[in-house]
Amino acid sequence: MIKIAKNILFIIMIQLLTDTSLVHAFTFNNNREARFNDSKINVYIADHACDVISSSASDLVNLTHQAAQLFWNTVNTSSLHLEVKGKKNVSSAFKDEGLCSSFTDSGSCVINTNMKPEEGIIISCNNSADGNGFTSSILGVSLPNNTNGNTIVGSVVLLNDTADTKFNGLDESEKVAVIAHEIGHALGLGHSSVKDSLMYFSTVEKRVTLGQDDRDAVSYLYPPDSTVVNCATIDPGNQQTSLIQFFLGLMFGALIFTALGKNKLLNRK
Repeated sequence: MIKIAKNILFIIMIQLLTDTSLVHAFTFNNNREARFNDSKINVYIADHACDVISSSASDLVNLTHQAAQLFWNTVNTSSLHLEVKGKKNVSSAFKDEGLCSSFTDSGSCVINTNMKPEEGIIISCNNSADGNGFTSSILGVSLPNNTNGNTIVGSVVLLNDTADTKFNGLDESEKVAVIAHEIGHALGLGHSSVKDSLMYFSTVEKRVTLGQDDRDAVSYLYPPDSTVVNCATIDPGNQQTSLIQFFLGLMFGALIFTALGKNKLLNRK
């Protein structure tokens, strides 16, 4: 009886420790896990008219404010806070040029220094199809293009303002989600393979909130105490579910060990 109970306990504990069915892995948009040094990040909208996108700069300010408040500013396990500052005068490069001025033989992007923000995130409509790889299926692109080692100094979000753009065909909530997704890249996040995540690699209709994978990712890059140094790459899962599994395992284990102890006392008697 004791041997059978021990075997059952061993199998349960192995299952709890190795069950990856609920493990959700987020990624970064660079190999350095770069992030803004200050978790209070300013966001600006380029103050110029779009060519094709029907939203004005003021409209984009409103959409960006919703993206911040409905998505990234809701994570209570992170110190991240986006402050939408409104419209900002920027050079015409933000509208007419690509994020990359050229590419190396290996395909690496040579940063276009004409549109490097001095701080924060700048969101702009952009009509450079070739310079940004815009196609009808791409709604926007983003790049932390002003960095210092592992620190992001400034990032750019460019909305597809070419003739092929599908941005105008989105409803307001979808436009908000697109901007929020691109802001995620500007913060240092890559794509997620988890479909309920905002950072999922493909557009999902009616996205109105962050997924757990998004929350794990932003909490990792921007922890509650922003002075914490991230020294390891982790593969986080659904923490709430994992904790429930862990404590259920402990409780079940305790019950079995208690039963084993009682059995030993009875045998001694």
